[in-house]
Order: sequence, then C-alpha cells, then structure tokens
Amino acid sequence: ESHSAQPRPTSSESHSAQPRPTSSESHSAQPRPTSSESHSAQPHGGARSDANKNFPASEPTFVRSQPTKNQTIRINVASVIPVDPRAHRSTVPAISITGPEYLLVCMQGANLSFDVNAGNSTNGSGVLVSGDISSRALISGTTAQVNAIINGAGGTKILGLAGPVGGHYAVFNFVALSHPSLEQAFCNLGSPTNNRVIYLRALGINRSLIKGSIKLKN
Repeated sequence: ESHSAQPRPTSSESHSAQPRPTSSESHSAQPRPTSSESHSAQPHGGARSDANKNFPASEPTFVRSQPTKNQTIRINVASVIPVDPRAHRSTVPAISITGPEYLLVCMQGANLSFDVNAGNSTNGSGVLVSGDISSRALISGTTAQVNAIINGAGGTKILGLAGPVGGHYAVFNFVALSHPSLEQAFCNLGSPTNNRVIYLRALGINRSLIKGSIKLKN
C-alpha cells in the first residue's frame, strides 16, 4: 500500500519534467563574437590596419630597351686612318655623334681589339661598357656620355691581335635606343646608313738605293 500511494515517475516523465536546453539553444543564449568583431574589439598595437592590407607594397618596374623608330643620327668619323705599316696600334680620331637621347655604339673587327679606356662597367651615371679590350666592344648611355667615352683619353685605341693593324677594317654601328642597353642583338637593328667602316691604311714606306754621278771640283 505504501508503494502504491507514492508512485515513482518513469524515466520519460522525469526527463520531460526537467527539460535540458538543446545544443542550438545553448549557443544562441551565449553567442561568441565573430573573428572580425574580436579583432575590432581587441586591436593589437603592432598589427597593420585593414586599410593597409588593400594596398600592397609597390615593386620596382624594369623598362626593356629597344631601338627607336627614328634612327636619325648625325655621325662625323674618319673613313681612313693612315698608319705606320709596322704599328700594332692606332688611335681613332675624334668622333662626333648627335641626334638621339640614348645611343648604342658597337665596335668590331677581325684580328683587332678596341680599348675605350673605360673598362667594363655600369657606373652611377648610367653609362654602360662591355667588351673593352676585345674584338667586340659596346658602349651605351646618353649621346653625350658615349661621345665622352669614345673620345676620352685621346680617343679609342685599335690594337692588332695578330700583327700590325695596317690593312684591317674596323666596323662601327650606331643605334638609337629608348633606354641604355648592351644587348648585342641591337647592333644589327639600326639603320644601315648609321654604320661606318674605318680602313687602317698602311703608309707606303720603302727603302731604295738611288745612284747618281757626282762631279768633283778642283
């Protein structure tokens, strides 16, 4: 009788009497701040702002040089240089070049080398030199810079690699460029009218014996 007077609730009734919140209700009751809200609420002193992230750091750009469409160049250079037939070197007379802003000069010759008195360099002024004291030398920069190097130290020297320089030819190519460059392929992309050939002509020096009669007076 005591048991029937105080019936015990079943397991299902116990759970329904004290319902437990579902997982979704629990999360909605205590929402977590989003990542963006957390960063805005607790900024770090050393962190960059979001505005800076939209502007990445700029990188240096490199402009590729190329021959210009206008290849008008005024060139004053000797076509023949008389040399001693025994000489192993000769100096090119002063060369005058005017016209383009930037210039490439290519020098070459069989059994010859060119000394431009500058060495292979890329100095702070922007002038470029390659192949100094070799059979193929290149100079590039502003027209004024190229003039200064070619005519510096008394002028460009031509040296014989296999004997005297007499009887040889030196070829000079002048190419107008958009920017200084030592690209060898550009040497053949200028106007043919801007190419110059210098002939190193050996002087005719001969030894001969001239016989003649001499009258003696008493």
